[in-house]
Amino acid sequence: MIFHQEHIARIGMKVRDSLISTIGEYLFMKKILLLILTFFAFNAICAPKFTDYCEMLSRDIEGKQYSFIAGNKMYYIGGKVNEYWQPVRHETIGLMHPIFRDGRARGFGIAEATGGLGHDKFGWEFWNYTKGAIGTVIIKGKKYRNIKPLSMLWRPDRVICNYEVAGVKITEEKYITKNDVLCDRITSDTPIQIYFEGHSFVNPDAFPTFDGDDPGQTFSQTQTASGSVKGNFIHVIEGGTTLIKPDWKELVTGKIMYDGLSMIISSTEKLIDPKIERDSKGRQAYSFTLNINSNKATTLAYAMGDKYHTTKSSVLKVLRDSKKYRDEKTKYINELLNKQIPYFRCSDELVVKTYYYLWSLYFMYFTDLDNGFESYPHTQTAINNFMGLHLWDSWAYTAMGSWIVDKWEYGYGNVLSWKHMLPFKSKNNSLPDNFGTTWYSPGVGMNLVGSVEYGWDMYRKSNDKKFLNSLYNELFRPLYWDNNGPQPSMGEEINALHFL
Repeated sequence: MIFHQEHIARIGMKVRDSLISTIGEYLFMKKILLLILTFFAFNAICAPKFTDYCEMLSRDIEGKQYSFIAGNKMYYIGGKVNEYWQPVRHETIGLMHPIFRDGRARGFGIAEATGGLGHDKFGWEFWNYTKGAIGTVIIKGKKYRNIKPLSMLWRPDRVICNYEVAGVKITEEKYITKNDVLCDRITSDTPIQIYFEGHSFVNPDAFPTFDGDDPGQTFSQTQTASGSVKGNFIHVIEGGTTLIKPDWKELVTGKIMYDGLSMIISSTEKLIDPKIERDSKGRQAYSFTLNINSNKATTLAYAMGDKYHTTKSSVLKVLRDSKKYRDEKTKYINELLNKQIPYFRCSDELVVKTYYYLWSLYFMYFTDLDNGFESYPHTQTAINNFMGLHLWDSWAYTAMGSWIVDKWEYGYGNVLSWKHMLPFKSKNNSLPDNFGTTWYSPGVGMNLVGSVEYGWDMYRKSNDKKFLNSLYNELFRPLYWDNNGPQPSMGEEINALHFL
C-alpha cells in the first residue's frame, strides 16, 4: 500500500495531537488528584479531635436542680424544684420518679373527647404520683432513710450521686440505655444492704372545682393495677380510671395514662424477700432488699412497655452487661455532639460549655415514636411541659435542626410534624399549641410563622428537594395559601412572606 507524504504528515499530526491531549489530560487529572489528596490530608490533620463532651459538661447540681436523664420513651427525674427553681425535695438513692412517655397521653388520663384521644388539662407532672424504687441504706442493722447526696454530677449520658453514710462511701450511676432500660449501678466500699420500696400510679387528690365541677370528687375513680413476683422480677400491670378534663367545661372518665402497661424491676443480685400487695390507696406497693458487695457494682433495672415479654427481654439483656450498655449510651451522645453539629470553640470556656449543653438538651429531648401524629422523629417540649411537641418550641428546634448533618433523622421532623395539625387549624391559620400521637391541644391556637424562615434555612443548607416539596406543598401552602397568609407575629410574618 502506498501513502502520499501529505497523508503521512496528517497522520503524524493526529498522533502528536492525541499524545499532547493525553498528556494534558494526565497532567490535569494529576492536579485534581493532588488537590483531592491535599484536601483529605488537610482535613485529617486539621479536623477537630474527638471530644468527650459528656465529661466536659459534667457538673455538680446537688442543691441547685433536680436530676434528669432521658431515653427515647423512658425518662427519669430525681428530686423536685418549685416554680422558682428552688429545691423542695432532694434526690436520694434508688429510682425516685421513672417516667414512661410514648405520646399516648398528655396528663393523667386517656379518653376520646375534645382534643382527640388522650388530651388532659391536668396531670402534666403525673410522675409525682409514682415511685420507682427508693432505697433505705442498712449498715450493721441500722437503717438510714432518705439519704442526701454529697454531690450529684449531671452529664447528658448519666447522673452520678456520691454519698457517705456512717463512714461508708456509696456511689450510684443512673442512666437510661439505648433500649430504654433505666439503670441504677451502685457500688460501696463496704458491704451493705439497701431496702427498696415503690408503688404503681394512683392519684387520690381532690378534683379541682374552679371550672365548675362538683366538690367531693377525687381524680382516681378505680384502681385495677395488679402485680406479682416472678423469680427475680417484680411485675406490675398498671390499670385504673381517672377523671379527665379534655377541655374547660368538659369532664369525662377514662383510663389512666399507664393503663395496660407492664412495669418490670430486676437486678444483677438476688431480690431478697420481694413482696407486692395492694395498699390502702389501691396502689400495687412492692419492696425488696439487695446486698451490695464491696467494690463490686450491683445494677438495679427498671423498664416499662406494652408487652411484658419484650420489656422483660430488654431488662435481661442490660443486666448481662450493664457497664457495656452504660458506655454505649455515652458513646452515642458523644458521637451526636462530635459529628452531628458544628464544631465550636472560643476564648471563653463557659460559652463553649453552654453551646454544647444546649445541644445536649436538644438530643436528650429527642424522640422517635413513629406513631400517629408523631410519625416524624423530633425534639419535644422541655421537661416542665414536655408531654408532646409545643409549637413555639418548634421555632427554636427548627432553627437548630437546620445545622444538623443527618436532617431526616434529627432535624426535619421539628417542622414537618406540624402538617398533621392542619385539619385542626383555625380561621386565622393558627394551629393547636401542642400534640401527641393521637391528641392535640384544643382551644389554644398559636402560629407557626417563625418556622417558615428556619424551614427555608433547612433547605438552603441541605439542597434537599424532597424535604422542600414536603415542607411547602404539604405544610406551608395548605396552611397559608388561603385566608390571607401568615398572621402578624412580632414582625416574623415579614420574613415568612419573603421566604414563602
